Amino acid sequence: MKLLVIIPSLDPKYGGPANIVQCIAALLAARGIHVDVVTLNSDRANNQSTSFEEWIIRDGYRIRYFLTNTLHKFGFSIGLTTWLFRNIKSYDLVHVHGIFSYMNLVVYQTYKINGIPYVVSTHGMLEPWALAHKAWKKKIYYTLIEKSGLAKAAAIHAAASPEAKHLRDLKFKGNVFTIHNGVEFSQFETLTPKNIFINNFKVPSDKHIILFLGRLHPKKGIEILVSAFCRLYSLRKDIHLVLAGPDTMGHSLKIVKFLMHNKCSGAVTFTGMVTGEMKLSALASANVFVLPSFSEGFSVSVLEAMATGLPSIITTACNFQEAEIAKTARVIEEPSIENTYNALVWGIEHDNEALEMGNRAREWIRNNYSYDVLIDKYIDMYNRIVGQCVLSTK
Repeated sequence: MKLLVIIPSLDPKYGGPANIVQCIAALLAARGIHVDVVTLNSDRANNQSTSFEEWIIRDGYRIRYFLTNTLHKFGFSIGLTTWLFRNIKSYDLVHVHGIFSYMNLVVYQTYKINGIPYVVSTHGMLEPWALAHKAWKKKIYYTLIEKSGLAKAAAIHAAASPEAKHLRDLKFKGNVFTIHNGVEFSQFETLTPKNIFINNFKVPSDKHIILFLGRLHPKKGIEILVSAFCRLYSLRKDIHLVLAGPDTMGHSLKIVKFLMHNKCSGAVTFTGMVTGEMKLSALASANVFVLPSFSEGFSVSVLEAMATGLPSIITTACNFQEAEIAKTARVIEEPSIENTYNALVWGIEHDNEALEMGNRAREWIRNNYSYDVLIDKYIDMYNRIVGQCVLSTK
């Protein structure tokens, strides 16, 4: 099978899909599937050593970057457009990650000409909260372009059961496959030393460290978390909040003003984005992980925290009902200051109970959410799509 994977950006500051795509591509290549990944230059714009529009070999698969200089957020690229129209017919299947992107539009148009089947991973972008954000723009674009494009998809990939239900309610023609995101568990077999993160960011090691790992975006419930933390900090000074993630919308300035007003700015560390060894060390350093999100597709940072053995506090909007059933995470019904505060109190004051939950979560993630376990589901989805399309042409 020859698979073409399309994603607007491989820059991790835009969220988990970049890492997901690269992990899955490497595992598919190891199984003998030819995988090509095409993307735009958002994470390579300042890297003069990289040649654009040429193949780069990585972990058994190929990556090709295309320049985009105008309408960057939409992802317009003349080079990509030309290349797709000329080459897409040489692939058996196309897997597109994300929607509301120019790349999707090109795939939808090439399908009309070449009939190459495609699967779309929506990554939570059709969840109710996500659709309500900048609603009028999305409603127009969805009606004019995405709705018909998704209707022609051979399949739509959901990362969580609630997301799959929402997609089925939209009554698309193609099958909806549910394959959860995962982690490379080998990274978590041995925990990274805490001092790497602690020393680098001067985080007090004698405090209970509460970790938020993700974009500083309103949908992540960041304001709720900060408010709940300040309330708890007014009662006890042995806690410290780490906000580890990129600020892509200038949201941190508002948070800093709030912290200063509530006299707890000294108890909060902003690290910016952390990756690789530094991220693993941040996870190992924390006592509690919190993501009080209003909307998620299926958060990779939650999986990483649980794989580390961290007691994790999430919301129902994180779409991880399996964790609630397995009692491997503390799940808040509604993202509110009161609920988040109560969960933080539990995580700090009932540390033995929280630690036991974290240990259960670690083994549960190893057995159910390692990419080594999930890769067979991707291969099965691809084989079923290609097989159905072959049969339909006979």
